[in-house]
Amino acid sequence: MYKVLTNKQLSKLKLSIKMDTSFKLSDMSQCLELTDTIKTNPNEPIHRFKIIIAGDGGVGKTTFVKQHLHKKFTPAYVPTLGVDVDPITFNTNYGSIEFNVWDTAGQDKYGFLSEGYYIGGHGVICMFDTTSNTSYRNVRGWIKKIQNEIKNKNIPTIICGNKCDIDGGYMSISQIYPNVIKISAKTKTDIDLPLLSLARKLTGHRDLVFVD
Repeated sequence: MYKVLTNKQLSKLKLSIKMDTSFKLSDMSQCLELTDTIKTNPNEPIHRFKIIIAGDGGVGKTTFVKQHLHKKFTPAYVPTLGVDVDPITFNTNYGSIEFNVWDTAGQDKYGFLSEGYYIGGHGVICMFDTTSNTSYRNVRGWIKKIQNEIKNKNIPTIICGNKCDIDGGYMSISQIYPNVIKISAKTKTDIDLPLLSLARKLTGHRDLVFVD
C-alpha cells in the first residue's frame, strides 16, 4: 500500500506550503509528515503515487494539472509560488489510480524551496515548451536535480513536450529526446499520455488503460 494524503490533508498542505512570509524551510518536515498517512477506506483507489511535475516556468505544468482537474484552459500565466498539490484520479482496467501531483515552481528564485518537495516521489514528469529551445535544454538539469535530491537515478521519468499545437521546434527536440511525449494542455491533445505512461511503469502493467 502506498502512502498518500487524504483530501482534507491535501487542502491543509496546500495552505501550509504556499509561498508567504510565514512559511520557512524549517516547516518542511511538518508538511512532509502528512505524507505518512495511509488511507484505510476500502473504496479508495488501489494504487496511489506521488508524482512530481518539473520544468521551467511557463512551459504549462499548472495548465496541464488544471485541465485534468477542471477540464478547461486558462490562457493567463500565473507563476506557481512554491508548490501546488492536487489529486488526480483515473479508473483503469486494473482498478482506480490516484496521483498526488506536486506542481513545483519553475522560477529560479523558488528553486531552493522546491527541492524538499521531491522527497518521496514515485515518478516524474519533466515538461518543456516545444517552441522554447531554452526550456528543452534545461530538461537534463531538472532530471539530474530531482534524481540527486531523492537519491534515485532510476525513478520513472516521462519527458513531456507541451504546446504541440503551436508550430515550430519539434524536429530538433525529437533528435535529443526521441521518446518525448508531445501534448497540448490547451487543446488537450494526448493530455492523458504522460500519466498513463507513468501508471504503466509504476504498476508494471503494460496493458493498463484509462477507462470511463
